Amino acid sequence: MSMHLEWDRLNDCVDGRLSAADEADVREHLAECRDCRSAVDALRALGAGTRALPPAIEPPPGLWQDVAATIAAGGARTGKPLSSRPPDSPPVVPVRPGPSRRWLAAAAVVLMALSSGITALVLRRDGVAPVPVVATGTPAVPTPVAAGGTAPVVPASFAATEAAYLDSLAELHAAFVAQRHALAPTTIAVVERSLLTIDAAIAEARAALVADPANQALAELLSTSYRQKVELLRRAAESSET
Repeated sequence: MSMHLEWDRLNDCVDGRLSAADEADVREHLAECRDCRSAVDALRALGAGTRALPPAIEPPPGLWQDVAATIAAGGARTGKPLSSRPPDSPPVVPVRPGPSRRWLAAAAVVLMALSSGITALVLRRDGVAPVPVVATGTPAVPTPVAAGGTAPVVPASFAATEAAYLDSLAELHAAFVAQRHALAPTTIAVVERSLLTIDAAIAEARAALVADPANQALAELLSTSYRQKVELLRRAAESSET
């Protein structure tokens, strides 16, 4: 199986953030790799999907630095960086909307980007059989352990990272619940729908990683799914109607 491009590299290509030389290399690869072309097409579709979204409230900065520090500490315990992005940078949502867009657009991007279709694309690119996941009803902080059962253990190289994400998500979810009364019903609906989608993506990526612990692309996908949930809850917790 030929090597596929990393998701960060595909995102940068779609966002137009590659140097001329790097873009030429990526385009050369895309000309020969159908799976990576499909990934790029999917990422471009996400950008198109945000254009008709209504404006919402721009969240103030503040909480992400603390969350990033906690997650970075988890990466330090594993001896591996969480990603090629600096730990003090906000998570990257594929295909950023323009500056006039608001966090509701980002939530919708999360809803689409972390659908099972994108997850399935990653699994297909890396030759991993999809793992069926049954969706639950109410969005909540994801925990690796399902009610009444014991979840498989993720690879040791990812365990501390996952624990750091879950700690941060518990704090952010509590903040979101505390601010829920100040959010518009439509905003709450978007957030909760996005949480359900992200939870399903996390569960599917996690199950696939347990089945194929040496697959770095799956580890990156699971980490990205957790980062997207952190970002969604961060913005939801910091936003309220004016």
